[in-house]
Amino acid sequence: MVFKKTKDFNSKEKNHNKNELFIFRLYKIKQGKSQKKHPKLIVGFDVKNYNFMGLTSRKSKGKNHNNLPLINNPQFDNPNKSYLRKKIEIDKKENFGYVFYDYKLSKKDIKIVKKYVSKYKKR
Repeated sequence: MVFKKTKDFNSKEKNHNKNELFIFRLYKIKQGKSQKKHPKLIVGFDVKNYNFMGLTSRKSKGKNHNNLPLINNPQFDNPNKSYLRKKIEIDKKENFGYVFYDYKLSKKDIKIVKKYVSKYKKR
């Protein structure tokens, strides 16, 4: 698992700042039955890759895999309950698109995600 943050913020590489964490970006690779592109929450990064979690409206994935519940829906004007998939995936930065500015995690949700990510890294 690559969870290191780059400490050299003066490097010539693009997008190396802490403002990249806990934002939603378009994942360009099509997923799911409908083959749509979905927003993903960025929970870590390094020079070439993002670590991310998927956003969903379902309480569980399959029979025994509960998703991580969020207190507030990150999408503005959406009253439905939302969840994050517990699997943290890694993919190249080039497979991500623009930032979803109408999606934002609350401070309480950020604490929940940080706690989960720190437990996940210890595995």
